[in-house]
Amino acid sequence: MKTFAGLRALELIRACAVRGVGLYCSILTAVAAGAVSSRAHAAVPSPFSIATQGVCPSAERVAMELRTILPALDVTTTSAATADVVLAESEAGVSVTVLGAQRDFADPARQCEDRAKQAAVFIALTLDPLRLPAIIPVPAAPAVSPLPVAWDLEVGPMLAVSPWSTLVTTPISGGGSLRLRWGRLLSLTAGATVLSSSLEYPNARARELLIPLDAGGRVTWAANSWDVAFELSASLAPAHLRGEGLDLTESGWRVELGARSALLARWWITRRLGVMVSESGLLWPRPVRLKVGGVGEVGRTPSFWLGSQLGLVLRLN
Repeated sequence: MKTFAGLRALELIRACAVRGVGLYCSILTAVAAGAVSSRAHAAVPSPFSIATQGVCPSAERVAMELRTILPALDVTTTSAATADVVLAESEAGVSVTVLGAQRDFADPARQCEDRAKQAAVFIALTLDPLRLPAIIPVPAAPAVSPLPVAWDLEVGPMLAVSPWSTLVTTPISGGGSLRLRWGRLLSLTAGATVLSSSLEYPNARARELLIPLDAGGRVTWAANSWDVAFELSASLAPAHLRGEGLDLTESGWRVELGARSALLARWWITRRLGVMVSESGLLWPRPVRLKVGGVGEVGRTPSFWLGSQLGLVLRLN
């Protein structure tokens, strides 16, 4: 008796490629579907005998095909009474019986070579069913939902100076800023700032209330609980000037057009609350000219403000 534990899926797949793909693979499919008994036989008789009741196919032809698939199997031909495999021919095809398993193959055209191949594959699978490795299902990767678009609100006090002004003293302005951000790493921003300052000229003194309103875009680099961003926006600023001590003929409301840039860092304490610090610049290419009655022009409003802000960030969604 010989044990055939070495038949692998590769051997029969190779037989599919060498002996006729359509024919052999169709039998493999039928076996997998349950046409052949799933009981594995650990041992087979040696020698293993084949007999036929008919001439199509012959026992010798079936034995030759079986040796191709199972080279280690000792195959012989004998009479039907004592054979381990019996092939019975009929008008419809051929019936193969091996070790209690039976399979009928339809072949009215009497293609003897095809019958021998079919019978050989069926016998091999019955003697030693395919031992395919267990397929462990790979869990599907969880669906990655896109990050929600963030709505952030930034608010805090602001201190600004105009270091390159031509005034008698360097102007210092105080106030606050509120800014709304919408987006992810690339985002849109809109903000409002209120700044109040005292402007001292050689021949006059004035107070300015500046309310810059801006809208623009921001690029953010995020890492863990920190993010750093650069922002650039266009600005429109209503400005109110009022003279102190002398009457300014230019007193009243004016509108300044300019640009704003900012570099800021934010640290998220929780998912919805963070702290921010920023350095920003406000540029006004055409500052307001100040005139005093009887004196003429005494100066211009600062064309550049450099501001620092420390505040809170609130995640709105």
